[in-house]
Amino acid sequence: MAKHKVVIGILILVFILGILLFLSWVSLSERKFVAYDTGSYRPDGLKALNLLMLKSGYRVSTIDKIPDHHQKLLILISTGLSSRQQRKILDWVNAGGTIVELNSAEPGLEVDKYHLSRLNSKAGRACQAYQPTGWPATLRYHLSGGWVTVKTDPEQGFYGVGHRYFIYRQSYGAGQLVIWNDLGGLTNRFLKYYPDNAAIFVSLIREFSSLSGIDFYNLAFQDDNISTAGWKPARAFNHYWGGGLLLGLGIILLVWKLAARFGRPRPLNLVRGRSYDEFVYSMAGLFQQAK
Repeated sequence: MAKHKVVIGILILVFILGILLFLSWVSLSERKFVAYDTGSYRPDGLKALNLLMLKSGYRVSTIDKIPDHHQKLLILISTGLSSRQQRKILDWVNAGGTIVELNSAEPGLEVDKYHLSRLNSKAGRACQAYQPTGWPATLRYHLSGGWVTVKTDPEQGFYGVGHRYFIYRQSYGAGQLVIWNDLGGLTNRFLKYYPDNAAIFVSLIREFSSLSGIDFYNLAFQDDNISTAGWKPARAFNHYWGGGLLLGLGIILLVWKLAARFGRPRPLNLVRGRSYDEFVYSMAGLFQQAK
């Protein structure tokens, strides 16, 4: 019986561990869909950047494919591009488009990889600018921290550490690329604590584009081999359900531990009493003593 209890206990622990791992996976999957999303109010979302562009007088929209015109500035949000995506976007730029790539890793549109390097920085580190005409000289850009990609000899560098720039511009065909290698510095959390980052971004947009419209093209959680539609169950999953499930499971285990168990009837250990013969002999002895 004791062995069965041990086996049941182990199975319950494995079940609980499986639920915790599943909830962790769902939480990570859910975060992938809200991180760097222009409609997300979470700390790692970009809703503040979206509203900033609207209040700056731009007509802002979100697209899911490369446009067939060059009437708007394209802001690309990415955490990495495939070769097919890179080629398609660069063809659009080559035809006369202007694009600002916001990335959290290595720039996907950078064609010159030889002058790139990685820099490890502390969160909130202030960086001085190489000031273009018309930019406020007092603005300091604050890095989001961690590893950031920098370039030593860009065509035109804006913000960097020393002579290594993480915000820079380069021409490509009839168009131009603006590379912004610190996407984390434009999230809701950083724009709240470091408004200079927002002012620098608006100044950059006005410096290189006279267009009144902006298209956000978000590839931060898209992949060539995985369709985002397949993640819809994870996106719809509410992590509070997991907490309620664990709470219910804990109550069931508590009741199972404290409640009475209905097993097979057990024989009672009755105390053996005296027989009728012993009782009669005892009474006879008492009467005899009374005479």
